[in-house]
Amino acid sequence: MALDLQGTWVLTGDFTLDGKVSDPPDQTLRLEFSLGQNGEFHGHYTTISDPSQFVARVFSSIRGTAISIVQTNQETEYYATFSSYLVLPDTNMIQGAWVDLEGRAGNFQLAR
Repeated sequence: MALDLQGTWVLTGDFTLDGKVSDPPDQTLRLEFSLGQNGEFHGHYTTISDPSQFVARVFSSIRGTAISIVQTNQETEYYATFSSYLVLPDTNMIQGAWVDLEGRAGNFQLAR
């Protein structure tokens, strides 16, 4: 069964691309995802007044589950991509890396 992203997730992240989120993380935010069309999930921040929109796709196989997320903010023309994987089957822990058009990058984690 494919991972269902619907609901609230806690996003922790940092600005260092080293394979792990710093402790403590540089930022902790909440995202809310809902099911869109064609298996996509649509999300937005719930803890800050940032109009960014998120579109996520889940790719599952017998080898694991990968999650691709694109963040866009039309007002500021900000774009970022998040590439990640489900840590273990039957968990709600997603880990990965992000990069934006300003050349910044880091690690992130999504958890329920």
